[in-house]
Amino acid sequence: MEVRLKTGNKKKVVESAPSSESDSPIEPIRINDIFKYYDFEPTSIGDKQVAEIIRQGKKNRMQTIIDRLNRSLPQIAQFFPNFSPLEYYIAFDECQNDPETLILQSTDKEFLKKIHESAIERKSLLDPKKRKKKEKELEKERMKELNEEEESGESDDNDQSPIIYSDTDFIKHKPHKRHDLSKKIDLPVPKGIDPKDWRKWSTIHQASYLAGMNNPNTYFYRNLPPGEKQKNGAWSKEEKKLFLNRLEEMREHGNTKSQWGIFSQAIPGRVGYQCANYYRKLVMDKEIEDPAYYVDEEGVLRHRKISGEPRNNSKYMPKKEKGEKPLSLYERKAKKNPFKNVIDNITKEEIKVPAMSPDGYVLDYNTWLSIIKGKLDNPYTRAHIKTKRELVILTTKNIDQYRDKIKNITFDEQQS
Repeated sequence: MEVRLKTGNKKKVVESAPSSESDSPIEPIRINDIFKYYDFEPTSIGDKQVAEIIRQGKKNRMQTIIDRLNRSLPQIAQFFPNFSPLEYYIAFDECQNDPETLILQSTDKEFLKKIHESAIERKSLLDPKKRKKKEKELEKERMKELNEEEESGESDDNDQSPIIYSDTDFIKHKPHKRHDLSKKIDLPVPKGIDPKDWRKWSTIHQASYLAGMNNPNTYFYRNLPPGEKQKNGAWSKEEKKLFLNRLEEMREHGNTKSQWGIFSQAIPGRVGYQCANYYRKLVMDKEIEDPAYYVDEEGVLRHRKISGEPRNNSKYMPKKEKGEKPLSLYERKAKKNPFKNVIDNITKEEIKVPAMSPDGYVLDYNTWLSIIKGKLDNPYTRAHIKTKRELVILTTKNIDQYRDKIKNITFDEQQS
């Protein structure tokens, strides 16, 4: 028996395992077989009702994946006859819920080893001691994400130059289909909130607010006070003045433990992560002097010491009107271009900042941005690229790592 799979514009024939009329039907995977290995949440969520809402949402998302897996399970099982239900789930999720992609991995020994090890690790979490350790790790990661601007994945919406990510930023996040609950659950109305407004909020928003009552910094890092409208885009002169005054106020009071969620409350319409991003922009533009930050050789702003607070020893440096204009991140990346005189097949201009798509095609970074913003397909494979995070910026530092994956530039053209 053979199965034909579409891979881009081509078809690949994969020989399946021999089938037999005596083979017993594959039992569908049940949520209870899988969820027990994932059923834990960060311990700081003190409200049991809020924690249960989050837990149920997670279970619903997993059920959606399992339903899709079960529809393809008879075909998949021919290639992975020895997989356990947990291994099927992990492998399917690893392949972004695509059965054809999973089947193509059936002969990859490294993939099979990875899935087997992941299943062993998941099963080990049934041990109370190991589960408690894992919960602490999750809690630590959660607090970093919420309270430290360095851990924020938000892009700086004030930066007018193209955003360039460091080589370590290209971690693919698997898309999960959000489960649409047929019935909305309204949590108890807290004091100070209009019940009419409260009922307009989503359950997740309500849960976030209730959790934030115990930790205001956590809530205001990503949320505004009820009824306040969020501002986006470049900061105005008035907002900049409020920001600098707030920075000075924190320093004068010697508040070394101030955090961005609390910080943002003095600036209407802005939340904590926006303030954190704006602070880094001012440092990058040399309007604020902060010894805790430095710009590496790739032109990426980095911190010497992890902290989720404005620095007390930072100084505001008014921008000089005269002198050389600072290079944008795009221009800095262009200096690390590993190619010379290589032409972009779309614009017919020289590639300054080479960026590679997930399927191995290189164009200038700005060309890919235009394709993504226009919601167009990859001109080579017709595959859709949803976000710039799927791209890999090629530099003199990482070119050897990706050289063999490049499909549209020959080795003779590469001058690295």
